[in-house]
Amino acid sequence: MREQSPLSRASAEAGEREWRSELGGIEQAESALRETLTNYPDFFSIPAAELPLLIEQAEAYLALDKDDQDPRVSRRAHDILSLPEAQEVTAGR
Repeated sequence: MREQSPLSRASAEAGEREWRSELGGIEQAESALRETLTNYPDFFSIPAAELPLLIEQAEAYLALDKDDQDPRVSRRAHDILSLPEAQEVTAGR
């Protein structure tokens, strides 16, 4: 068995740390989005004051989720961003 050089081992470890960091960010964004969606299972029950937070969570999740980790969460995030109210909020930025 061939021994791995210290440089390639360090590179592999750095890559794994970066991957774990990205995964942690995705999991955190997903958790925040899921928690908010659990509070408001019906889009029509989302108070207007909560919409900017929900939009922010959906955008954060989609920005981090390059590999579509959980298609259901991605679909919900896209649904949130496609709401007319959400488009009004994002257009005002």
